Amino acid sequence: MAHTNCSVTHTLIDVGFHNGAPDVYPDADGSVADNTAWQSGSAAPGTYPGALTGFQATNSSSNETPAQLRLISVRLETTGTSITFDVNAYDSNLNYVYCLISAVNDTDTDESLLAAATVVAHEAGTIQLTVGGSGDDVLLTFIAA
Repeated sequence: MAHTNCSVTHTLIDVGFHNGAPDVYPDADGSVADNTAWQSGSAAPGTYPGALTGFQATNSSSNETPAQLRLISVRLETTGTSITFDVNAYDSNLNYVYCLISAVNDTDTDESLLAAATVVAHEAGTIQLTVGGSGDDVLLTFIAA
């Protein structure tokens, strides 16, 4: 699936059980980057007695990642008034929405600050919202796995 009429501009928080290192992590500027630190070798060649080469990890597993319960808060920029946020489009390891905590329209002070959540589809992994106008910023906080 994909987001409809919105895009993630910043990841404000992403905490929880990532089954080891997360696939992505937020940079200092709020954008998302690939996490490749788990692939690092533990030692340089020749640094251990017996001249063992360093550990070079590879991930060739095609098994599906188990559920990873996470608390996530993102800033969305809308391109329409009826938007759909898809957790799987945010992170391909996520499939379900367990709880919508808040949806706040952070752009317009003349509109209601609360963006109206119209549908939270647990099994589809989507959150549908109605906002005041295109170009609004929405702060969305939810629990997903």
